[in-house]
Amino acid sequence: LIPRFRKRVMEVPLGLGRPIWVDDGRFDIGYHVRLTALPTPGSRAQLLALFERVEAQMLDRARPLWELWFVEGLEGGQVEVIQKTHHALVDGVSGVDVATVLFDFTREPTIPDAPEWVPEPAPSAQQLLVDTVVEEIGGVAHLGRVVADAFQVPQRAMTQLGQLGRSMATLAEGRLLAPRLSINQPVGRHRRFLGVKVPLDDVKAVRQVYGGTVNDVVLAGVAGGLARLLDARGELRPHLRVKVMCPVSVRVDDEHLALGNRVSALVVPLAVGEPDPVSRLASIRAATEDLKERHQAVAAETLL
Repeated sequence: LIPRFRKRVMEVPLGLGRPIWVDDGRFDIGYHVRLTALPTPGSRAQLLALFERVEAQMLDRARPLWELWFVEGLEGGQVEVIQKTHHALVDGVSGVDVATVLFDFTREPTIPDAPEWVPEPAPSAQQLLVDTVVEEIGGVAHLGRVVADAFQVPQRAMTQLGQLGRSMATLAEGRLLAPRLSINQPVGRHRRFLGVKVPLDDVKAVRQVYGGTVNDVVLAGVAGGLARLLDARGELRPHLRVKVMCPVSVRVDDEHLALGNRVSALVVPLAVGEPDPVSRLASIRAATEDLKERHQAVAAETLL
């Protein structure tokens, strides 16, 4: 039901163009869907340790870029599912779409009829190289037409450039360099993954009292967690602000199950050095409202 999951990446010879998606003629579902188990009864800590090892391994670029791990042996007889998918295939919203295909909404399973699939042959390396060169030439010609149109309607072009410039400026506001903190370091292969569960009703209750959005309240919680971490390391100081990147979906409603990336970002300053949580939330709320009004996500999408 998700044809993209049978496609692999094909590189352009000599790296002269962007890779393309082609059908994997030797696609084997058994390679991608895997079964493993923890020593019974497996704990959440053991599950997270397994998750870290699975996610740290790079996907095979010669195959479709995903794996699905079923983990047995958990407490209470539960089975955990670890979905590992390259970001070139899905973003957060389309990842949810994939989950709606994987899981049933009732205990009675629904077995859909899968359409017959015949893989399309991939182009030869030589043909792909020729197609890429032709596409690049066409792109240059298109750019020339765009420039010519801009000169014909300079007022509209300047207005659009001005809007984009104002949006771009929000990305560079404040300190251009990140503060010297222990968290601003290169990230190696041995990453740790931990989750924090917060009842959504609690988040909504805070929002109803103090205003803002659910995301604003979550960001305020993140800022509080960062403050405690930095305080424990002796790095917390008044007026410290840490910028965080927040993914923003730019999908429209008719892009259901359209895979790939339709994601932009907001770069939000968190008032980590603000000791009062209410003031911290108010600062974040004001920052996100200002960034949305000035369309920073549009600027970030343009950069991407």
